[in-house]
Amino acid sequence: MQKILKYKLHIIGNMSISMPKNAWILTVQVQKGLLQIWAMVDTNETQEENREFSVVTTGEQFNTYNQDYNYIGTFQTENGNFVGHLFEIV
Repeated sequence: MQKILKYKLHIIGNMSISMPKNAWILTVQVQKGLLQIWAMVDTNETQEENREFSVVTTGEQFNTYNQDYNYIGTFQTENGNFVGHLFEIV
C-alpha cells in the first residue's frame, strides 16, 4: 500500500532521515514555519534506510567532488528573507 508521509528537516546543514526503503521524495516546503519533505512510501516495506539531505543557501559554495546531489526543491522562510535549496546526497 502506498501512502504519502512527511518528514521534518533542519533549515540549514546536512541531515539524515530514516524512511522506508525506496521512498520517493515528492517535494520540500515550509509548513507552519517548519521545513518538511513529503515522500511516497510503501507501507508494507519493512526495511528502513537512512537518506542524506543537505540545505544550501543562495550564494553558498558547496563541495560536490566526492558526492552526487539530486535537487529536490527550493523553499523560503522569514517572509522570503531566507532562501534554501534542498539536495539529496546519493
